[in-house]
Amino acid sequence: MPYADARMPMIHESDLAEAITHVVLDDRFDGRRVDVAGQPISAAERVQALRDATGLPIALEELSAEEAPAVLGPTGMSDHDIECLTTGQLYNEAKAFGSVEEFVT
Repeated sequence: MPYADARMPMIHESDLAEAITHVVLDDRFDGRRVDVAGQPISAAERVQALRDATGLPIALEELSAEEAPAVLGPTGMSDHDIECLTTGQLYNEAKAFGSVEEFVT
C-alpha cells in the first residue's frame, strides 16, 4: 500500500447510514450540503490494531508508486483510484468535515 502512514478519514457504512437518516429527517439540514467523515487513520494504524487484536504478526508491505499499479490493478481497483492513491491526491484532498456524532446527537 502506498502512503502507509498517511491518515485518511474512514467511516463505516452503518455509521454513514445513521448520519444520512438523521440529516434527511431533521429540518435543520434542509437545503444544506452535509459532508461527513470519520476519524483519520492510516493503513499502518489499521494493521497495528489488527495485530493488537489478534496477536498475529500481520505484515504491511508499503508499495512504491511505480509498483502499485501492477499489484493493485489485478485486485479490481480502477486505474483512477490507483492514480489517486499513488499520487497522494486521495490523501491530500481527504479531510473530515464533521463527525457522525455531530449529526446524530
